[in-house]
Amino acid sequence: MQGARALWSRAVPLDHPTNPNAAAMRDYIRHRGLRMETIMQVARAGRSCGMPCLVYGRRDPRTGEITTIHREWDKRAWTDGSNKRGLGPQFFSGQTAYIEYNRWTGGAPAAPGATMAAIAEGQLSAACGAELYPGAPVISTFTMGGMERPPVARIRELVEAGHEILILGDRGGMKSAQECARQILLVCPNARIRIAIPPEGRRVEGQKKGEDWLDVRVGYAGVDGLGDEATKAMIEQVAVTPDLPQPEDGPGAVKGAVLPFTQWREIPRATIEKLPTLQETQDRLRAALPSAIEAARAGRPVLISTTTGAGKTHHTLKALLSAQVEERDRMRRLNFLWASPTKDLAGVAWAVADEANCGRVMNWDGRQTPGLCMLPEVTQALMERGRSPHQHACQSCQYGQKPEGDDQDERCQFQKNLSEAPSVRGIFGQHGIIGRESTLMKFATDPRDDFKDRDLMVIDEGVPTFATTTVTGADVSAARVAAGAIDQHVDELRAKNLQKQKRRERDEGEARFTEEDYSKALAWGHEIAPALDKLAAALVAGAGKGMGLHPIDKIEHADFVRLGQKIPPAARVLDATALEKVVGVFGQDRIVPLAWIKSLAKAIEAGTAWVRVHKKGVDIIGTNPTDLWTRYLTKGGILLDATCTHVDEIQAAGGLVIDLRAGQPHLKVVQYGPRLHGKGDSGRSRTGREKMTKEAQDLQAAMGDDPDVVAITHKTQAALMKDERVRHWGTHKGHNDWKGKKRLILWGLPLMNANDQIVGYKTHRAAMAARGIDLPDWNGERVRDWVATDGWEMFPAAALPAVPEARSWLLRELNAEVAQAIGRLRAVWATAPVEVEIYGFLPILGFGLHVDEMRLEGSGRAHRKASTRRLAMEAIVDLGEERTRKGISDYIYNHGGGRVSNTTIDSCLEEAQAYALRHGLTLIDAARTLCQITSDLLKEHGNDAMAACRAADAAGVPGAVLLALLIEQGRRAQEAPGAQRAGP
Repeated sequence: MQGARALWSRAVPLDHPTNPNAAAMRDYIRHRGLRMETIMQVARAGRSCGMPCLVYGRRDPRTGEITTIHREWDKRAWTDGSNKRGLGPQFFSGQTAYIEYNRWTGGAPAAPGATMAAIAEGQLSAACGAELYPGAPVISTFTMGGMERPPVARIRELVEAGHEILILGDRGGMKSAQECARQILLVCPNARIRIAIPPEGRRVEGQKKGEDWLDVRVGYAGVDGLGDEATKAMIEQVAVTPDLPQPEDGPGAVKGAVLPFTQWREIPRATIEKLPTLQETQDRLRAALPSAIEAARAGRPVLISTTTGAGKTHHTLKALLSAQVEERDRMRRLNFLWASPTKDLAGVAWAVADEANCGRVMNWDGRQTPGLCMLPEVTQALMERGRSPHQHACQSCQYGQKPEGDDQDERCQFQKNLSEAPSVRGIFGQHGIIGRESTLMKFATDPRDDFKDRDLMVIDEGVPTFATTTVTGADVSAARVAAGAIDQHVDELRAKNLQKQKRRERDEGEARFTEEDYSKALAWGHEIAPALDKLAAALVAGAGKGMGLHPIDKIEHADFVRLGQKIPPAARVLDATALEKVVGVFGQDRIVPLAWIKSLAKAIEAGTAWVRVHKKGVDIIGTNPTDLWTRYLTKGGILLDATCTHVDEIQAAGGLVIDLRAGQPHLKVVQYGPRLHGKGDSGRSRTGREKMTKEAQDLQAAMGDDPDVVAITHKTQAALMKDERVRHWGTHKGHNDWKGKKRLILWGLPLMNANDQIVGYKTHRAAMAARGIDLPDWNGERVRDWVATDGWEMFPAAALPAVPEARSWLLRELNAEVAQAIGRLRAVWATAPVEVEIYGFLPILGFGLHVDEMRLEGSGRAHRKASTRRLAMEAIVDLGEERTRKGISDYIYNHGGGRVSNTTIDSCLEEAQAYALRHGLTLIDAARTLCQITSDLLKEHGNDAMAACRAADAAGVPGAVLLALLIEQGRRAQEAPGAQRAGP
């Protein structure tokens, strides 16, 4: 603040004779379409960073004194990033420091509707407003953050003098403008407010930032300006009155410095029939399985969903083996492939089938025993890329091959054993064993013509529905180089093929191409080159649009889509510069040819491809349905999943859904609020690492040393704890280790980041569109609003999609993970109480989940903060107008509260001042009133703290201040015999 004041005091008026840059500054201001006289009201001429600059004096909203400055350099001379920089505090008591053109200095109140005041974001936008409305006070908040925290103390003076408030927002700034209006209405409920946003039609394609009213007036980027009168007419045409809920509409409408205390409230539960017992559920499951198997054999996708632990895997496998016996007795066969999410689970299912002795079963789990696959590392790497393992990896597998010169070429001992075993009835493995090109599918099909279509696929849990292809600029460049050299590659392939023909040699699995094949490959290479150039241009253009996801236009890249979907076989000569490689256990490169070109072309055609700009650079991502999911929907099969999030897609594909939920009478779910416990930046910055360390310490304290307490948290925190009782999201599925544990803590929930939410929903939307179901588009906008669950209404800790369908999809994905985590306890089998504690304030609903109780998190920590806040309020009253930060700090310390930071003191002052502004009180009277309200509420509600909190919400009492008093007074009331429990 001292530096800002010093720079302001050294600055001189723009037209002062000692200003050597007066002509240059006048030229810059004229270049921006403004008048020198307007800017001179609020700016001076100074020098900073070695260059002359305009210095704007920003006022403290509480006192009106200039305490902060804002510097602006000529854009044409300034090359180091932004040409604007601030100096000094930006906010005071939750209000932004501001400048005011045509500053109103008091006088007789204006007649209603006769006088207008305006608020704009940028200093030049505000100057434009001052010139459009001469004499009208126009305030600049400088940033969007300032727009959302306007100087309400100053605005209140203008409103009381009869001014109407016109918010001149930027294009794309409606959300900030609405928040500005909301903050003003909290202080001035009777204020007359209108919001004017430049119309969308004037936006220029490729413009990085939204245009403001100065751009409309003077023109920009090849668009002519409208001039003064036409601009004012447009403002009047588009200005609207904000439709905002008033503070008395409920806690959800209260935002800013005055916050609700209770961010949840209990509502009547939906009428739900009593869930059946575990035994009843298992009986229903066994009765439904025969018809489910027949439906799957007939080519329909079948979903069997039950409460985790109810035995769907065990009973389905038993039903399959029983069906095998029945088919064998009728001289028929029933073969199946069983795919599990992990090798361990596949091994468990295999052991059950092997013990049943119902025909030979093979386990594809990578263990080095005769008859099993010996190279799991390469195949697993291929599976992670959404590729079938047997198409490429098995063709170059070292195991089972005979020495050179041997006439027999046994490529794979595992497949050899399968071929020689006609009694094989089941193959068990991970999800990757099933795909469009998987050679294992032939072993689950009866060779006789009348039974060829009787193969059966069973997928156990966690089916991957879509795969993501990531393409970097280096990938595109390498493909472009390869396409440019395709003539040379074709000549080499011709020569190689000619030598083989002369020696009459032909490798197994390698095709012999004709001249027509070579011609098609050459034509394809010549056509793909310019298509790749367009793709590279899209990367460059996307990088210039800023952080986030930018859709790829499929019309613009139609050639790439066409060529990527029809790659001629001979074009595999591009393998010479293969872009995707998988390194095997012997160090050889396993090539996956042209995979990303094919996948990305398919994604662009479906509208699920984007240029992604992030902190590490820019790349292209595309999503496509996995081969496993596509085969399941089109060819049929059985999916066993307790938390399937694609029920609507299965039903749209003509599938059969069997949903059987079992009651869990001994399970109690408690959710703590109001914090999110997000993973943040995952510890990349120093602040992030400190936060993760603190979160890990808090989780460790919550768990204690009890071996029956387990937890799931974010990966970074789990790595810091190094506790075998703690797992992280992503590894919480597919194990039964926690059966019998008494308490599970979910510390933070696996909410997708902003980009993943957009990618996931748009991929889901494209999949539903392919099934004939249209879902609304979502542009990524998120809002925080009240959400109803089963028995509760809550104000979540994170913003959720504004489009209801997108919000429903996101919560379904989130709660599927939560239900899977809770399922690790196998609470359906519990005979003693089992408790789940959820630390993450997001809606919990669906999949049979119900939150039994809501609690305030960290009452111990709240108690420590409460003492500080109570003492701070007392200090405000006792010190009066003599209060200072140091004075309040010393007061708190002398009364046993310990040392506190200036941030804590400012927070206490802001809460009291917000209440004072809203009710027209002095700061001291506001603090005294808050104490009295709290005492009265406690007496009225018999020291029931939660009831008092709800009443306080309606009274507009700041939650943090109320919390301080409730904890202290409620604790004393709790000590009285027969007193109600005080506090959550």
